[in-house]
Amino acid sequence: MFRKLFVLVALPAIALTQIGPAFEARMVKLKIDMPATHEGIDLHPERDQPLDRNSYQRRTKQFGIAIHSGQSILLTKVKVKDKVIEFHLGGGGYGTFWDEKETVSASSAYKSSRERSLESQLRSQKDPSRRRSIESSLRSERQMRERKNDRARADAVVATEIRKERVGAKRLDGGSRINIKFETEAAAQSATPDFVQKLLASYVSFEAP
Repeated sequence: MFRKLFVLVALPAIALTQIGPAFEARMVKLKIDMPATHEGIDLHPERDQPLDRNSYQRRTKQFGIAIHSGQSILLTKVKVKDKVIEFHLGGGGYGTFWDEKETVSASSAYKSSRERSLESQLRSQKDPSRRRSIESSLRSERQMRERKNDRARADAVVATEIRKERVGAKRLDGGSRINIKFETEAAAQSATPDFVQKLLASYVSFEAP
C-alpha cells in the first residue's frame, strides 16, 4: 500500500501545467520523518528557514510518523490552490474530510412524554400538596434521563478509545504532505519546476523517472 506525502503552492494555471507533469508519478526518498497527517509540514520559501519547525514538531508528536527518513514513496498527485502547491506522496495523508474521525459523540436522551406532561402539570397546578407530588415524579423522570445520558457518555468514551487505535493505525499508512506556502502572488507566479525541486532538496531526493 502506498503511503502519502503532500506539498502545497499557489500558482497560475500555466505554472501548474509545468509543475504537475514534472513531478507526478515520480519516486522520492525522504530526508526527514513526515508526520502522519494530511497537514504534513509547511515550507515558506521566502524565509531564511523555510521549514516551520514549531508546527513540524507539534504534528509529529501529536500524530506520529507516517513516512520515515530514508523511505522511498511515490508522488501520486500535484495540486495547486491559492498560494500553495500540494505534492501527494502515496495518496496524501490521513485526516481529510472523508476520513474517519477519532472521536465518538454521545447521544443525549430526549425528554420523555411523561416528563413533558409532568412539567405541564406543574405549571398549571396550584395545590401545594399536589405540586410536591408532581415535583417528586418529575425529579425521578429527570434522574432516569440523566442516568441514560451518563451511560451514553461512558459508552462514547470507550468507543472513542477503540476508534483512536483504529484511526492511529490508518494514519501510519496514510502518508503525509509538504506544504510550500508563498507569501506573495508574485513569488508564487515565478515558481518553476527547477525552483521547486531545489527548494525540496533538503527534505526529499528525487529518483530517476
